[in-house]
Amino acid sequence: MTDPTSAETRLGRLLDRLLKAAEDSMHSGDLEQARATAEEVRAVDPDNRRAERILRLVASRQLAPAGERALMTLLFSDLVGSTMLSERVQPEELRDLFALYRAAAHEAVERYSGSVMHYAGDGILAGFGYPKPHEDDARRAVLAGLDLVTAMADARSDLERRFGSAVAVRVGIHTGRVVITDLRRNGSVRERDSIVGLAPNLAARIQSEAEPDTVVISDVTHQLVDTDFVMHSLGVRDLKGISRPVEVYVVQRPRYAGARFEAERYRKGGLVGRETQKQRLLDAWEKVRDEQGGGRAFLLVGEAGIGKTRLVAEVLDRVEAGGGTALGAGSLPYYSNVSLWPITRALERAIDGEGDEALVAYFERLELDPGRLVPFLAPLLGVDASEYPTPELEPSAFLDETLNRIVEWLSALGESKPHLVILEDLHWADPSTVTLAGRLAANCPSSVMMIATTRDPTTIPWLDDVEVVNLGRLDAEASRRLVENVAGGRELSEDLRQSIVERAAGVPLFVEELTRSCLDADRSDPIPLRLQELFTWRLKAPDVDLGIVQVAATVGPGFSASVVAEVVGDDGRVADQIQVLLDEGIVEPAVGPDSYRFRHALMRDAAYETQVLDLRIRTHARLAEVLTARGAEPAVIAEHFDRAGDPAQAASLYLVAGQSEQARGAHTEAARLFTRAIELLEQVPEAEERDLQELMARMMRGLSVSSPRGTPHQKYRPTTGGPRCSLPGWMPGSRSFRR
Repeated sequence: MTDPTSAETRLGRLLDRLLKAAEDSMHSGDLEQARATAEEVRAVDPDNRRAERILRLVASRQLAPAGERALMTLLFSDLVGSTMLSERVQPEELRDLFALYRAAAHEAVERYSGSVMHYAGDGILAGFGYPKPHEDDARRAVLAGLDLVTAMADARSDLERRFGSAVAVRVGIHTGRVVITDLRRNGSVRERDSIVGLAPNLAARIQSEAEPDTVVISDVTHQLVDTDFVMHSLGVRDLKGISRPVEVYVVQRPRYAGARFEAERYRKGGLVGRETQKQRLLDAWEKVRDEQGGGRAFLLVGEAGIGKTRLVAEVLDRVEAGGGTALGAGSLPYYSNVSLWPITRALERAIDGEGDEALVAYFERLELDPGRLVPFLAPLLGVDASEYPTPELEPSAFLDETLNRIVEWLSALGESKPHLVILEDLHWADPSTVTLAGRLAANCPSSVMMIATTRDPTTIPWLDDVEVVNLGRLDAEASRRLVENVAGGRELSEDLRQSIVERAAGVPLFVEELTRSCLDADRSDPIPLRLQELFTWRLKAPDVDLGIVQVAATVGPGFSASVVAEVVGDDGRVADQIQVLLDEGIVEPAVGPDSYRFRHALMRDAAYETQVLDLRIRTHARLAEVLTARGAEPAVIAEHFDRAGDPAQAASLYLVAGQSEQARGAHTEAARLFTRAIELLEQVPEAEERDLQELMARMMRGLSVSSPRGTPHQKYRPTTGGPRCSLPGWMPGSRSFRR
């Protein structure tokens, strides 16, 4: 039995208290105190594993300086004429105006999950994409801007009465990469100066180009929302303090679901690799149009970017060309708790008028009894139809009857003319809309064909009542055809085409965006912004530990969990996170029990891009140490030292790797390795050892270049981020190198 009064026991208790204090310091963010306390324990007990674990955790967390790299869409708004108004009204009145304006801005921004970050008089800066990113942050920002303009316009008569003049607002929006600094513990941003980058200034400059009561966006944001809004260009502008000319667009209104299919993006690339699915849908439409067997219902299923909307657009073209009519209803994530929101918007467009008289007249044209439909559908539209009182029913019974009346309406549409009903993005739909779609699937009205789309069929309770069309990834041949279509005759090298096909992994959206990025000489982003927006949203899922994903991405497209754990310093945390990443579809098992790979190579690139440059350098340095201890290939370790800014270590290992390749007869690879060693040695201070290394590198390179199997070397440069538009560049953990 242990003596509780013995010196050894008292020492053990003291060390436990110190280690507990170190852990508390680490959890509260005081990493330096945690490190110092753990070092004190190690001084007394050098083999203490708990202290060693704390030191590893502190080291991994100190890899990152304060801040985070993020893709954000920034909204800047300004009141027109507020300075002149301040000369004519009392300060208290101006205070009330600013309060109303700020409240309207805050409500509009919060509605779409953005955050107001800075007030400066009548200027307001709001951000979308941080701390919580979404796959459509640019669209959310534009919708918020339109809502703000509308809110201020609705208040105009009251403001004119109070202040004697009109008050208008201008909104500018731009999307770009920024570094977030000075973060609060909840991840929010303290103030405008916490956002470092060009984007805030550019958003403010673009705002100054707007007319009163309008929203204008940059050409960059336009690339992300071109299918979602009706816009027109204001031309290319030279903005103060901005080096490049910027094309500016004014946003007029959102596109409704059916109109989105008319966007150029869904036409230019053409439909490839979907001939079987397309023909199946068109054959079904022919039968519906010719009244052979009543209506039909289909559910298109596939991951984001797989081409569901593109296929629907192709079918829609054929339907309208053949005399049919389409009714489009699309779900959006910010209305997922508003019952029947998509179908209500479709009904509003169909009526093409306001008030109860327009609603009654519309149903009469369809030869429907307004007394049956108006009491249930008028409340959806916010129409006061006192002539048709709402029946007194229990709420669930009222909803049930409302769904029945909507089915009656759609049936009447089919009787007047064959109709294609499109219900897009059911994964975002409210439960009532999903239930309505189920009723249509179970008993689709005659001369009506329903096509619904979703990413996740597991949330659809009526799969047995619908014809499911699964869309998988394109094969290499189809992907290549899509590259050709998007390129439209513009020149792309064979290496680039092959690189696009490989990196896109059969996802049509990835093929199109990578191709466009390579064709645009002005784009320098390592990954197209549309894909960065999509992947960042995936990487910021609630249970995903972005820090661990960043380390894995620094290792490469494929990685060993044990290597990541050694860099992070917490085996249990990494093991738990690997399971989360598997469940989220971010990684998948590779060959070997400890091996994994990113499900999309582009997902790895997006994770790598979220790191601030300081963090990348330190992570590469730590990886180089871990891989050295594990006896990894010199070429791989050299790349990490290279990216960590350690030219001496990297050059030495490039020499070793080059000699190994040369011994195997791989003279082209050897020449490139020796070339990079020479370039790095030029950065090392002169010394006898350094001069000997350079002499050796030049001699060995000469042997490889002059070898019968060698070729004149091409200058090798490591990349500074994810692969750009060229041959697949070096990615950590691989053995391919950029030329």
